[in-house]
Amino acid sequence: MSGTVSNENRFIYVLKIRCNNMQITEAERTLLIQKKEEIRIVTQELLEISSKNVLSLQDIAEIKKKLAHILSLLHIISSYATPNRDLHNLMMLAVEIDGLLLMLPESTRGRIDIFCLVANSVTFSFSRWPSIFKAEFPKIGNLEIHK
Repeated sequence: MSGTVSNENRFIYVLKIRCNNMQITEAERTLLIQKKEEIRIVTQELLEISSKNVLSLQDIAEIKKKLAHILSLLHIISSYATPNRDLHNLMMLAVEIDGLLLMLPESTRGRIDIFCLVANSVTFSFSRWPSIFKAEFPKIGNLEIHK
């Protein structure tokens, strides 16, 4: 019987195929749209804080919280996508911003702008499971964050 597939294994295989081709529910779609709107609100707050001429330690702490909040929301959205979702570059940019905030806070404004732009331009598709999820970096001048 080494060359045959048991009924139990056949059921598991069919179950896996069906799960991989499921569509998301209306409640899940609504949740994703709400998370996308929450990203918009938090990035707007982040941009307002980062636009100050001088950042206080409290502002820096608030920026770090908002970066983490946005990444968390993006991970929730991307959990409905294919396993090859791409948030690595955005996470690396957040780490770079975090590292520069205490040393050179004025140098983070452009990076925060890009972070917010990319976070708000994330797209996903509701057509079939697994969903499509993209976070793309535009090429801007000499910035090398898109590599």
